[in-house]
Amino acid sequence: MDSKRPSQKPKQKRPSIFFRNINKEGPGISKRDAVITYGFKGFFSLYFRRFGTLFSINLLYVLGNFPLLLALFATSGNVFATQTLTHGNVVYPVLHGVMISDMNPVKAALNGVFGSRSIDYVLHSGAYIMLGICLVLFCITFGLVNVGCAYLLRNIVKGDPVFLMSDFFYAIKRNFKQALPMGILDLLFLYVLYQDILFWYLNARSFLYSYLFYFSILLALFYFVVRFYLYEMMVTFRLSLFKLIKNSAIFAFWGIKRNLVGLLGIIVFCLFCFGIFYTYVPLGIILPFTIMISTCAFIAVFTAWPNIKKVMIDPYQDQHGQHDEDDGEAPIFRDDVTQREREAEIKKRHGHS
Repeated sequence: MDSKRPSQKPKQKRPSIFFRNINKEGPGISKRDAVITYGFKGFFSLYFRRFGTLFSINLLYVLGNFPLLLALFATSGNVFATQTLTHGNVVYPVLHGVMISDMNPVKAALNGVFGSRSIDYVLHSGAYIMLGICLVLFCITFGLVNVGCAYLLRNIVKGDPVFLMSDFFYAIKRNFKQALPMGILDLLFLYVLYQDILFWYLNARSFLYSYLFYFSILLALFYFVVRFYLYEMMVTFRLSLFKLIKNSAIFAFWGIKRNLVGLLGIIVFCLFCFGIFYTYVPLGIILPFTIMISTCAFIAVFTAWPNIKKVMIDPYQDQHGQHDEDDGEAPIFRDDVTQREREAEIKKRHGHS
């Protein structure tokens, strides 16, 4: 007697953690991420919702500027260096000369106090060659990494979906010709300001020199605010380097209230991280490698984007409307990625035609 077996449903494969179907349509962005308010409440709400993404962006900042890690390794004393013992106290050379001429118990006791030696590392020529190579590479990667991360952070602040690696390299590829020279100029400005502050600090022996020292600090803070807008405008508009710097400087004055709040927020956060480092070194030392850099950059982008949108994007869209790429006419200020390009890119990544 034949018995019919009950039909069994085909066994479904469990989704793998490492190999997922990337062609499957994703959930997209949440309504909370799409609607953003640019105040204190909106900042903290967006920051904690996208904390994981900011952690990944911080890794891009660190790993993208790998020449700095190589430079630290070159100067660590593990390679290209000779270990030696040296006397660290400045009194010892004089004491040593006195002990050569005559030795007594008092001088022997002083030698025990001031004659202690510590381990020092003398760098070889290979270390300096490696430092030079790292400096050249850092001048190349600095602007590229900044423009890639600025694009990611801008999309987070706008409420757009973020595809971490593809968007990062997309922004670098699209803005390569401007990001490379801008990164070199940026490093040059920062180095000159650092040397300026250091020079006037070491020579502040009169009222005029003290005044120039504080003026140098104000100038450095001003340029720091200018950098809020520099790379963000680079990935948003097609402007020359001169216009990027000029418009960023204008925004530093125009949005001074919001800029000061953002600058104060970055200073407070850095002091908080320094306090953690001072209190518990093992925890504080990992902050720059995990969340500190991306948080400061996020504060800068969150500060700058509403001003840019209010002054340069909204008036143009109100006057000219949404730009149609088929009319063959390029706008003066054009978002780096139009809505049509963005939708096509998303469909392409999810396997839709």
